Amino acid sequence: MLIVTCPNCDQRIEADESFAGTVAKCPSCDGDVNIPSDREVAKNTPMMKINQNKNTILSIAALVIAILALLM
Repeated sequence: MLIVTCPNCDQRIEADESFAGTVAKCPSCDGDVNIPSDREVAKNTPMMKINQNKNTILSIAALVIAILALLM
């Protein structure tokens, strides 16, 4: 089951995974709601965001170490 939020009225909507990658109508406001594909859902999971943040921190740390090495 996928849970999405309507961009028009912020209504939370449960959608079966078979609707992934399609556009549905919000039962509350009748607006269009994009049901993300499996790839989009995976890209936006908290674990993916944690890994992206971790990679950014590691890149910054490597840059700081390189700068310090040049200064010594």
